[in-house]
Amino acid sequence: MANEDAVFKFGADTRPVDSALDSLTGKITDFGKTAGVALAGIFAAQKLVGFFNDSTAAALESEKAVKQFNFALKAAGIYSNEASEGFQAYAESLQALTGVQDEAILEGATNLIQIGELSGETLNRTIVAALDLAAAKGIDAAQSFDMLARAAQGNVMPFGKMGVQFAKNATDAEKLNTVLGFIEGKFSGSAQNNMKGYGGAVTNLSNSWSDLLENLGKTATESKFAITALNETSEAVKKLQFFLLYTIEGTKNLLDGFGIFGTAMKGIIDGIGLLDPSRI
Repeated sequence: MANEDAVFKFGADTRPVDSALDSLTGKITDFGKTAGVALAGIFAAQKLVGFFNDSTAAALESEKAVKQFNFALKAAGIYSNEASEGFQAYAESLQALTGVQDEAILEGATNLIQIGELSGETLNRTIVAALDLAAAKGIDAAQSFDMLARAAQGNVMPFGKMGVQFAKNATDAEKLNTVLGFIEGKFSGSAQNNMKGYGGAVTNLSNSWSDLLENLGKTATESKFAITALNETSEAVKKLQFFLLYTIEGTKNLLDGFGIFGTAMKGIIDGIGLLDPSRI
């Protein structure tokens, strides 16, 4: 017969459990910190790779424009290092005045040489006219260069639609001269006007940033140190990726451990419940 006056007191030493929980919490914190460092490293590397990609792309675009321009000069029989470098400097000065990037100007000049068969002062005059026409009409510079290259070959229909009058028996050179006179008389200075005010300042900043990327890209593509650094960064990213996967797997194992721990604790609690005095 149960003694109704019996008092059961249960005392348990919880220090081992507390120690285990503290250890478990520490492991979780360590996992979190490790994963955080790994992720931060990966994101930083991603930004670095993106920056190098942008700068390298800018450098390659510039290099392509120069090569095509030089090829056009050689095909026309007028190439020299001095002529090429001088014109590149001229394109840079026009970029500063008009906001049109020097690569676009070089590409346009290539078109004028190859299709329009222009050179010398006529080439320079036509380039300025093309930039003014593009700004005044709100069209892409490449389209404007193409229109003038075709005009140099006698295809002046687009300008006829603008109201330009041509002599009946005019030569191709005379037609081009008429077109240039029309643009200079009606749209002169339009490209430079685009560089005024806030919009011009934004364009100038954008071009300066592009030039910076281009110069950094040239340094990178021509530097053995940069290539070595990129390869080492690539290896570091691979290690970070492996370490992050290892950390995630470790976290999964830790969560499995929580499940086992929870099951064990439930068993202990159920066992203590069986010692309820009312059941004795």
